[in-house]
Amino acid sequence: MLSDLAQLRARVRDLEADNAHLQALLRLSAAEGQRPVGAQTSLFEAAPGSVSNRSSASDKVAFYATLFRGRADVYAVRWDSVRTGRGGWMPAVEGGFRKGVRPADRRYLPLTEDVLTRHLSGELEIGLYPLLEADRCHWLAADFDGVTALLDALAYLKAARAQGVVAALELSRSGAGAHVWIFFTAGVPAAQARQLGTGLLREAMSMSGRLTLASYDRLFPSQDLLPAGGIGNLIAAPLQGRRRRSGTTVFLELGTLEPVPSASGRQATPQDQEQLQDDGTQLHPYFGAEIKMLMPGRQLCRVDLRDGHFGQVRAAAQDAHPA
Repeated sequence: MLSDLAQLRARVRDLEADNAHLQALLRLSAAEGQRPVGAQTSLFEAAPGSVSNRSSASDKVAFYATLFRGRADVYAVRWDSVRTGRGGWMPAVEGGFRKGVRPADRRYLPLTEDVLTRHLSGELEIGLYPLLEADRCHWLAADFDGVTALLDALAYLKAARAQGVVAALELSRSGAGAHVWIFFTAGVPAAQARQLGTGLLREAMSMSGRLTLASYDRLFPSQDLLPAGGIGNLIAAPLQGRRRRSGTTVFLELGTLEPVPSASGRQATPQDQEQLQDDGTQLHPYFGAEIKMLMPGRQLCRVDLRDGHFGQVRAAAQDAHPA
């Protein structure tokens, strides 16, 4: 018993040392390194209101649907082939997805409470399409993949904190990447949301100095405008039941990098976003630089923000694979 206790204490000391090392790398002050205070109960003044572990299942699903609101008329499903070892995503359609069927003839299945419940319980693995009609979105997610994904995501989060933007950190489904989510209380133009994300990337690079954010992959939504007849890019929905039990698709406490029971944080209002955009010159001379898609279709395109010295950043075209 005493031996087990000593091992646990040694483990705590190791974790505290790792945490201090990360804080030093990110140049976090003592205040910035403190465990964040959960604010989930202040997220919604309207239905479903505050949600806790004691809330009903339907209230929890309603909370999830409100927080991760995307297109309700379509969602994606994950497929994996045991025979080939390959996998991917496809829109959920009536009668199942079949090759040779024209997009105009496909009848997409709507995203319902039952679908979300099955996702959260682990029966399904779904993807969300963030770009709505009128080219608006309710959240912005930055995707980081690779060896430095977590470190780069933390630098991005530090930049967001410095500008008063509350964001949440998710460990992606592969376990080798991270998503940083910013939620809005109402729909905002996707172009403005993406400008906010681009500005925070620049600010993160400016603040960190030594970090290049090489693991940054893309923003979701991945387009400013919804292509005619298209549905935009998708991102794997977080908190998938089976993945969650394996320790991925979960949200992490910033102070400890341990999973939190549920997503929490304050939503950014459209006024917050507009204020940040108005104050962009205080962030960086190139805050909010416009990203232009250079090549349509499946091919990844390179975006060169020449005057911003951001280098070449990969951005997803309409049908690129999701995170």
